[in-house]
Amino acid sequence: MISLKKRKSVKFNVDQFKNENIIKKYADSIDLHLKDCRAENKETDWNKIRSVIKEAAERSIGGVQNGNKNKKKKWYNKLCREAMEKRRVARADFIKSGNQGAKDIFLIERKSCKRMLQREKGSSLILFWRKLRRIAHKEELETSSILLDSIRT
Repeated sequence: MISLKKRKSVKFNVDQFKNENIIKKYADSIDLHLKDCRAENKETDWNKIRSVIKEAAERSIGGVQNGNKNKKKKWYNKLCREAMEKRRVARADFIKSGNQGAKDIFLIERKSCKRMLQREKGSSLILFWRKLRRIAHKEELETSSILLDSIRT
């Protein structure tokens, strides 16, 4: 039976393989654990080899959780956290009581929270694009001055 649940995959920091000591530690760990692996069945052998390689990588270079989930968003600040907390409390009150007044409060909080998050994310994106334009403008000026210098000589 095939499982449709999404598996938690672990990514490894492969930049650590630039260090010779870590490469040696990784190779030694694999050699040590594969010595007792016997050829019985292709499927079980592959599963053993795969688990040995993953465990050796976790021990030698360490695992990194899925990249996007652990990235800290620069735009997510104190105001966003407060708005999310208000929304969470209003939702909990609505679920607990179930009356129309709590529902109205929750809907208002949800709407204000969404606006707050959109505003903060939008202002962060605006600042990012401004910074990008400044960098592009600087590079354009440097390129034009280099071209002018090469024309003069």
